[in-house]
This record gives sequence, C-alpha cells and structure tokens, in this order.
Amino acid sequence: MTTLATLFGLHDLRFVAVAGLLCAVAGAVAQPILGRARTAAPGVSPFWILCFGVIVGSSIWSVHFIAMLGYAPAEPLGYRPDMTGLSLLVSVAGMTAMAAAARMPGVRREQAAQTLLFLVSVSAMHHLGMAGLVAAAPLHHAQSGVALSVLLAAPCALLFVVPSIGLRPRHCAIRRGGAFTLTILLIHFGGMAALHRGTGAAPLPDGLLTGAGLIWVVLPVTGLILLAGAAMLFLERRNSEIFERRRLENRLIDPDLMLPNRDGMIAEMAGRMVEGRPFLLLALSLGGFREARMLFGRDVLRQWLPRLARPIQQAAGAESIVGHAGAGHFLVLLDRGGRQDGPALWKERAQALRREIGQIRLAHDGQGLTLEPVIGLAAFPEHGDRPHDLADHADFALDGAVEATTTDCALFDRHKLAERQRTDRLALDLRGAIRDGGLALHLQPQVSFAVGPGPDRVTGFEALARWTHPEFGAVSPAVFVPLADRNGLTADLARWALTTACTELAAWPGAHTVAVNVPPALLERDLLLPMVRAALGRSGLAPCRLEIEVTETGIIADMDRARACIAELRAMGVRVSLDDFGTGSASLLTLFEIPLDKVKLDQTFVRGCESDPRSRAIVDSAAFVARRLGIALLAEGVETEAQMAVLRQGGFDAVQGYLIAPPLPPEVARARYARNRATGTG
Repeated sequence: MTTLATLFGLHDLRFVAVAGLLCAVAGAVAQPILGRARTAAPGVSPFWILCFGVIVGSSIWSVHFIAMLGYAPAEPLGYRPDMTGLSLLVSVAGMTAMAAAARMPGVRREQAAQTLLFLVSVSAMHHLGMAGLVAAAPLHHAQSGVALSVLLAAPCALLFVVPSIGLRPRHCAIRRGGAFTLTILLIHFGGMAALHRGTGAAPLPDGLLTGAGLIWVVLPVTGLILLAGAAMLFLERRNSEIFERRRLENRLIDPDLMLPNRDGMIAEMAGRMVEGRPFLLLALSLGGFREARMLFGRDVLRQWLPRLARPIQQAAGAESIVGHAGAGHFLVLLDRGGRQDGPALWKERAQALRREIGQIRLAHDGQGLTLEPVIGLAAFPEHGDRPHDLADHADFALDGAVEATTTDCALFDRHKLAERQRTDRLALDLRGAIRDGGLALHLQPQVSFAVGPGPDRVTGFEALARWTHPEFGAVSPAVFVPLADRNGLTADLARWALTTACTELAAWPGAHTVAVNVPPALLERDLLLPMVRAALGRSGLAPCRLEIEVTETGIIADMDRARACIAELRAMGVRVSLDDFGTGSASLLTLFEIPLDKVKLDQTFVRGCESDPRSRAIVDSAAFVARRLGIALLAEGVETEAQMAVLRQGGFDAVQGYLIAPPLPPEVARARYARNRATGTG
C-alpha cells in the first residue's frame, strides 16, 4: 500500500490538516528555543535545553496522536495508556538530548549528532505509540517500509539542523520550519504506509484509551504547551530588547560625567538631522589638559572633569548639548534656531564660548591651572549630512586650530580636508612604492674643474629619488621626503637610495662616484654604518666611489656621535660631504669639528653670485675657508654660464646644476657619460 493511498484512504484529512498545522507551529517555536539552547551562557543553557525537550517533544507527540485520531480503518481501535505515556517520555527525552547536542564542540559533530537524535527520537516515539495501538485485527510493520521512511526524512532533518548561509532570516526560518514539518510527517505517514493489518477479529480489552478520550488529553495539553512556549519566547525577546536598550543607553553615556560620549553625540546629531534642524558642532580641546594629567595624575583629572563639564554646559546654554569624547575632549552641539547666520556668526558664538571656558580656574595642592580652550567648528547641513562625517570634520577643524599659531578657533574647510586626504593617501602609497619598486633613481652630473686640460669633465653624480604616483603624477621630493620623515619611512627610503645607487654605479665602467644624501635620523640612531656596509657588500661598489652627504642638522644633534660615525666611514674609504653648507646654524663649527672630504655650497648663494655683491662675497668666503682647511668645494644649482665663470674663478672644485644637466634616468646618464669617463674623452 502506498503512502498516498494510506493518507487519502484511511485518514480523515481534517485531522491530518490539524496535525500539519500544529507541526508547522511547533517548527516555528523550535528554532528560536534551539538557538537559545546553543548560545546561552553555561548557567542558563540547561533551562533552554529542558524547555526545548518539553515543548518540542510534547508537540511532536501531539502531532502523532492528532494524526492517529484521523486514522479510521473499518474496525475499532484503542490505545494502551502505558505505551502512550512512554512514547511521550521518549519524545521529550530525545528532544532534550538533541538540544544538549547543540552545545557539542565541533560544528560537524554537533550537526551530525543533532540530525541523528532528531530522526531516532521521532521514529522511536512513533513506533512506541504504534506499539500501544490495539485493533480487532492483528497489526504489524514492514521493516523495509519503516527504514525507507527514515531515510527519506533524513535530508529534511539535516536541513532543519544546519543553519542557512546567505539567506535572509525570514527565508531561513521558513526553510527550517518546512524541513522540521516534513521530517515528522514523512516518518509518521511513511510508518503508517508500512503498517499491515492481519485477518481475523478479536474483542478489544478493557482499559484502553479511545479516540474521543484521547482528543480531550491531546488537544488541551498541546495548546497549553505551545502557548507556554510562545509566551516564554515573547518574554525572552522583550527582556532582550529592554537589556539591549539599557546596554545601548549605557554605551552612549560617559559614566564619570553622566554626559553623552562620542557615540551618544552621534546619536543626538542623527536625530536632529532626521528632523532637519540646523546646528553647530564644536569640537573643544582643553590646552594644558595633557600636561596636567602627566603632572597631577589621572585620578586628579578624573575629579576635575565634573567641575569642567558643569561650567562648559552653563556657558553653552540650556538648549545646547555637551558631550565628553574622552581625555578632556568635549563636543558641544549648539542649536542655530532657524535664524539666518553664517561663518562669521558661527565663529563669534564659538569665541564667546571659548572666552567663558577660559575663565575656569582649577587648583590642586596649591597649584593653579588655567586651561586654554581650542575649538574646531562644523555646521549642519553646510559641512556634512551624516553624523560621523560631521564629527570628523569638527575634529579636523580642531586639529587645524591646534596646529595654527594665529587662532584658537577654526572653521572646517573642505579644501584643506581634500589636501590632507591627498597627503594621507600619498603617505600610505609611499610605503608601498618603497617596498615594491615604485620609486625611480635619477642621477645629476657633477662637473670637476680640476680634471686635466680640455672640456670640463663629469666625475660623479648625485643620486636623487623620483616618484611618479599612478593617480597624482610626479610627486616632488619636497613633498614625499618630509612625508617619509613624518611616517617613519626615513630609514627605508635611505636604504633604498643607497642600495639602488650603489648597484647602478657598480655596473658602470670607469671611476664615477655617486653621492647619496642621508637624513639626520640615520646619524642620530646609529643606522648609517650598517646600512652603508650592506649596500656596498650587496652591490660590490668600491667604497671610494661612494660619497655620503650629511646635513648639519644630523651633526649638531650629537656632535660626538656624528664625529665617530663619519670617521669610521672615512676609514672604510667612503667619502663624506656636508650638504646645504651656509644654511645651518653652526657651519663654521661643523667645519672645525668634523673631518670632511667635501662641502656643498647651498644654491641659495649661487643664484645671483654673478651680479649680487652679497652673494659674491659669501661665495668667495666659502672658497677661502675651504681652501685653507683643505676641503673640496662644490656649488649646487648652477644655471648660467656667468655663474659657472664666477665659481671657476673663485676657486671652486666642482659644480652641479641644470646648466650641466638635469637629473637623468640611469640609462640616459650611462649612455651619455659612462664611455667618456672610461676612455678619458671629453
């Protein structure tokens, strides 16, 4: 007999429909309870595991017996109370075990155990219940049919257990609820299809439950259980919402000051933006707060903060909202009141608030402290229509006010923000350019006046880094070198320049030298010597062909350390020159204290030396000092023949500048100058 024939021929479809509806409701209730059993804290999880077992196990049992009430063969039926009750206990115990398995370690083990327990529990409950069924004719099950029903239900059971990935919560709930219902109905009606009635008839024994009596047991119990489950889930969800609301409120409040924190101010701004109410946001920093924290300690500052917050709130006005973003950084929201205003009035209001706050006096152990407020200002809707953006814009304006020396109140400026974002982007990309070969080496020729007769000769080069950004194009060294310094990339940039320059010149024929400018930080942190050794060792360049250019900034920071480092470089055979001579604060002292091979006169003094007596005097003085000290002298930035003539006449040893050639790619410089130097031609 097929399942469909059994369903339509021997069942009252009204009871079947009620059983299916009850099963669907049980599946909807089962999902959130099983989720809570899986994720609840260890102290609470037994409660949810037991709830799942009782509610879901009882519901499955009820589905079975409501469907059995619709089973209407020709002969009378009855149910043994003992087996009927045992089937209920088995269903509850099996579902309890299934919920407990949800907390097993390992996702696959957990899902396999839950699926197996689901199938075994439903099947055991069904067949124990059927074992309690008594009919006038003998009944028996075909084992192959029972096994087939369980196999058909197994995929559905797995779909209920395994959560959906990528589905919306509602669709996931529908899918899992349908899988739950199909699992139970397939096992039940598959088992009923495997039921066979024998021949003959015998009177039913006494003490059996009849269909009418079973209805009054099953339906009330089922209703109460599902109602209790739904009520429990409702209360749990309600408590979760209350807890989440309180947690959110606590997250939005600074507990020390009972003022909105940054997130609280973001939420307040969001509400006003939705209402379309214009307002000003002031980011307020208290100058001296950080120093006071270092001097007096955190505990004292924590006591001071409430005393600061109250007068700030009073100065801002009753309609304003003051929040504390941490570390003495306040956010003040001022209502614009819908009146016509503009940047001038905004600044006036901010300055008035700053003056009020500047009158606050704090004291500790007889030591007084006056905090100087600095304000960054942004306006809604002019400077942003999203709360996080507006807060960031106010902070950006505050940073500008802190960095400026001429104002204590700054208004947000989109152009400055765009420039800052460009700078930040360059800083990020510079790191990758150094690491991934995004920089290029250029070489600018240096001409010596002293190399034999005939034309002036190129004897060396200065190595210069060049960077072409994929989006912004050519980036000046005046931009990216300071960026490297501010972002901790100075050593990486210098290492790249040294290694690349030495590797390039080592492949050239002849004796050209290469000069590499190194930042002061390398001298201050004892990084220069190992870096030079590594570059020479890796490239194979002779030490006498490398010239290290240092600046006075690196030397005067620690004269003794610089003297020792430079002496060791010269002992290795590396030449050392002083770059930008004349622009430092102790040039003559540097020449006196530090052993040098060359001095490079800064181009500031070369410009106009052919016509400006003052520039000419400095050029002549530098040449005189260098000759008396026995130090070679090179002039930078030579651009005209007249400048070249003055420098040659003045006794300079070499020159460098666009008159000779601009910085050239290595392949161009090599093609133009390598053969000349190697063969001795001009």
